[in-house]
Amino acid sequence: MFKRMDHVGIVVNDIESSVETYCDQLGFTLLERITIEEQLVEAAFLDAHNSTIELISPTDEASGTARFLSKRGEGTHHICYEVDDLVGTLAELKAQDMRLI
Repeated sequence: MFKRMDHVGIVVNDIESSVETYCDQLGFTLLERITIEEQLVEAAFLDAHNSTIELISPTDEASGTARFLSKRGEGTHHICYEVDDLVGTLAELKAQDMRLI
């Protein structure tokens, strides 16, 4: 079903200082930094050699990411896997009563 882990999404309070920490202190390389307006977040993608880390920070307190951050704090938000058939994989997971967001 799953081919490989594509990326791990990590919610952070301050994307600027988090990018600095991950790059300067932990040795990751910044690949891309974007604003995802429809999700009200800023994201930074970091090269983790065989995968990617996505740092996510809310740009608006009304966003789902801001609510996640206020309830759970900084940390893992999601893990994204590569699959051959997204629709089929989602259907299979739903049939197994997996919670899909």
